[in-house]
Amino acid sequence: MPEEFDILTKSYPFKNKYISNKRINKILKEMSNINYKDNSIASMFLIRTILETYVNDYIDFFASLERENPFRMTHISNERSKRSGKTLRELIYDNIYNHLKNTIKGHAETYELIHTTFTDNNNTSTMQIIHFYIHSAATYPDKSEILEAWKKISQIISSLDTLLFENAGQK
Repeated sequence: MPEEFDILTKSYPFKNKYISNKRINKILKEMSNINYKDNSIASMFLIRTILETYVNDYIDFFASLERENPFRMTHISNERSKRSGKTLRELIYDNIYNHLKNTIKGHAETYELIHTTFTDNNNTSTMQIIHFYIHSAATYPDKSEILEAWKKISQIISSLDTLLFENAGQK
């Protein structure tokens, strides 16, 4: 049972193959060294940070592919500074969701999970829960909310990790 573990990466294991991003490696190392039950706010920050790092690397890579590449991500800049006005939810839902659904086939479960996790129609979306606890002055997430957030986020970043590994390779 996932709740029996004190470490998120043991509760819902995540093995990154795309190891060329040092920030991802460091975040995962920190996640594997802290007890999420004792460090609830830090755990939420790390979950959000790993998601944001994967999202930006994914867009950086797929938006910078040559025009003739069938996997090229369109309608978004490959320069992060030009994407700075977009929220993390917008980057995931408006860009990665559409890219997985319309361009890269074989990841239906991931884009459906993105849809149910990040849609504006979902009043208790994972992103809203994470943001609430990160910005709350007095409320702390309980261990079941942290586990649920990691369960969903780890499944999404697993697909992003695989696609980056398979397409960007290792530097």
